[in-house]
Amino acid sequence: MAYNAGVTECFDVGLGAWTLDPAACIISGSFVATTQYLASFYWRPEFDVAPFPTQILLPNVVVGSWTLVQTGIICQDQCGQNAPGTLLASCVAVLPTAGLTSTTIVPVATAPAVLPGGRYWVALVVTGTTGTALAASNPGTSGSLGINMGTDVAHSRFGIAATTGALGNIVPASIVSTTSAGLCLCAGVR
Repeated sequence: MAYNAGVTECFDVGLGAWTLDPAACIISGSFVATTQYLASFYWRPEFDVAPFPTQILLPNVVVGSWTLVQTGIICQDQCGQNAPGTLLASCVAVLPTAGLTSTTIVPVATAPAVLPGGRYWVALVVTGTTGTALAASNPGTSGSLGINMGTDVAHSRFGIAATTGALGNIVPASIVSTTSAGLCLCAGVR
């Protein structure tokens, strides 16, 4: 059931959460290899949602533009014994497909059996060449400067982890705002 009858919610399309409405997105080629992109979502346990997410969906990935991608979930706030910035689940590196890429994520050993309601990030790392994915306009441009408004660095809605390379734990206070090398990643979680 939608919370706002005039706006499509993630639950209306079978998702537990999304980072932003895909209808508000454009395609761009600004994702850079070995950069860990972050996109915030709020997990709200519902009766028809899995207790712990099992998939991350990336819409409109262009075939052949990347070698492989990895996705994961990182907590923004304390989650059981896991400090903010801890990787809670991840997938093996997969080759994206056109239209919709689905990655199957597996919880790490210290992840809770049931993901409590709260703030999390979808993390994306591209390996190999740069590529394109569905994204909103660059938040570093003057037209989109409000994208992280009202949040501190450690709770950025969209950003880049200060450490690059493999998917993993991050230091939330070291997140850098996305600039010309990054976009607001669009992803669905279920």
